[in-house]
Amino acid sequence: MKRSIIEMGGKTYVVSLPAPWIKKYGVKKGDEVEVIEEGEKVVVSCGKGTKLIRKKIDASNLSPLVFRTLIRVYEEGYDEIEIRLDSPALISKLESVSEALIGLEIVKQDKNSCILKIISETSKDDFEGVFRRLFYLIEALGKETIDAIKSHDKAALQQLLSKEHNINKFSYYALRLLNKYGYKGYKPSVFSYIVEQLERIGDVYVELIGLLLKTDMKLKKEIVDLLEKIVALFQKCHSATFELTKTNVVDASLLHETIKKKINDSLKTKSVEEMRILLCLRELRYETISILGAQLANIKDI
Repeated sequence: MKRSIIEMGGKTYVVSLPAPWIKKYGVKKGDEVEVIEEGEKVVVSCGKGTKLIRKKIDASNLSPLVFRTLIRVYEEGYDEIEIRLDSPALISKLESVSEALIGLEIVKQDKNSCILKIISETSKDDFEGVFRRLFYLIEALGKETIDAIKSHDKAALQQLLSKEHNINKFSYYALRLLNKYGYKGYKPSVFSYIVEQLERIGDVYVELIGLLLKTDMKLKKEIVDLLEKIVALFQKCHSATFELTKTNVVDASLLHETIKKKINDSLKTKSVEEMRILLCLRELRYETISILGAQLANIKDI
């Protein structure tokens, strides 16, 4: 939509704000808004977040998508969710699902329905901390996977499977914060994609660990080296995300090309067991570099 600039007093220029936006965020006369200059853009933020108060879900005949739907409604930013189910057994599982949704608690339930409510408020300032934590969680998972492989420690590897829970939990929370508040005036879709990629990387690590647990843990050095390079690639993509310069982007891209070639070369002469692990590493490589690919239009010095 377009708005005309109004000149007031010969010194001040004013533009009206869209009425639907005012209503959506409950902005009133006298409220303060934050105005951020971003090149040719001026971003106006009230810092209140989207007010999506209550959502009812009739989940009858929705299996197996019941809990994925609940998670998505949470990510959209609703503060209270009433869900009706056709199986008492499904209601009993809601407790474990709600544990993965930060701030959401069951406040009422009977044999056919349940009400979940946000009992701790989110803040627009929480996103960056949660976003950074996701990167650190995945970096730690990669390094600990390598350590377990090198020490042939299946017990340690088995324990790493539980770390996916935290990655998922913070991914869901990050998406909720993005949908409610956005992030520094950037398009939420870019960061939503990155968060979803981070969650996916956690899933691929779980797949990789599952494959490793079926082996004797005596992997060839070239496969371990590849995983180490992929962990290093993730670290470079992490750094580039928070300091998006040509140097950082190109550095990560060159390492990615090296890994890509080594994986393709290795796939030619391996056993079925090694092939499965290499295919998993290939997917891990792709999901990692995609984090960077989503941000290329925002490189600072191009």
